[in-house]
This record gives sequence, structure tokens and C-alpha cells, in this order.
Amino acid sequence: MIPSLRKSVITALGEISDNISLGDDWSLKKELADAAELVYKARGNGYKFGEIVSTFARQTKLFVEPGDLKTVADLNDAAMLMLADALNDSRSTYLKRVMTLYNGEARTSASGQTNFLFGGAVKSREDILREVINIINNEGRAEELKKARDAMGLRRAESFQQTGDTPEGGGTGKNGIRGGGPELGNVQGGAEGGNRKPRTS
Repeated sequence: MIPSLRKSVITALGEISDNISLGDDWSLKKELADAAELVYKARGNGYKFGEIVSTFARQTKLFVEPGDLKTVADLNDAAMLMLADALNDSRSTYLKRVMTLYNGEARTSASGQTNFLFGGAVKSREDILREVINIINNEGRAEELKKARDAMGLRRAESFQQTGDTPEGGGTGKNGIRGGGPELGNVQGGAEGGNRKPRTS
């Protein structure tokens, strides 16, 4: 097994065991095995650790009859594709996160408990998978947005270091005071004459 894949599985071993204990109707045991196979094939075809491997599933198999074209993996198996990306994620805890999200809801449904938000019905396996995928996608978008903001802040900080300015645009004023900006005269009590009162005789 690929070392990075093995690390993800070991990290999520408790959650995988819990998932198997849910029974065949709710377990993702088969999907996880198929996901590991997809990761193995993708890595053997140039995909690198940390990359999205579900896109590899769209490729067609070689050396088949023209009328029997098939993709490398089942594109309709959303659970398998999600798990494949989690297995190849650069964060070894990501698979554990996905399994934890699924197990929490699946355990409730497996016990027959109803959900008020679903009209008092038991959530289906497909409903739970859709929820988990939506949560994962939203978390991914939020993380990308945070990375973009952090990168922008870093570029601004580097620019300020080069120019000697501060984010407020005050620069270094007299007496070594930084960051005063346009309000520096008021803050310093009219050091530059901005708030100086007229002298009375």
C-alpha cells in the first residue's frame, strides 16, 4: 500500500471500524476498497499526493472494443469518489473527518431514529452522503478563501516592509512614531500644530 494512503487509513482506523459495525446497508466498506484502488491507479498514472484523484475516474479504459468504452471507475459512485479524494488528501486526518461526518448521521438512521428536518422520516444513505459531500465542499471553499486572504495579507506586509509604510499609511514620523496616519496630529495633541490653541496674553 502507498505510504501516504496507509497513514490516512491508520489515522481513521477507529472510524472505519465504527462504519463497518453499522452493517451492510450503511457501511462504506466496499466504497472505501474501491476508492483505495482508484488512488493506486491514479498515482500510477502520474497523479501526485494531495491532488484530486476523482478526475482520473473519468478516463476511459484502454484496449477495449469501440462500442464498449468504460471509464476507469464508476462516475455515479459519489461515495467512492469522495473517499478517493480523502485518501489522497495531503492531510492525513481528512479521511477521518469524512468518516466521522458520515458515521454520525448513519448511526442515527441505522437505529431507526427519525429526523424532524426530513419530515419525521429516517435519512437515507443517499441523503447522508449528499449532506457530507456538501459539508466537505463548503469547508474546502472556506479554506481556499482563507488561503487567498492570508496570501494577500502576506503580500501587503512584504510591501510595507519594503516601503517603510504601515497598513494605515502613516509611515515613520517625527520622534520615531509609526502608524499615525492623517489623525496623528490629533492623537498627539497637536504636535504639528493641528490642535494648538491660540496664545492668550
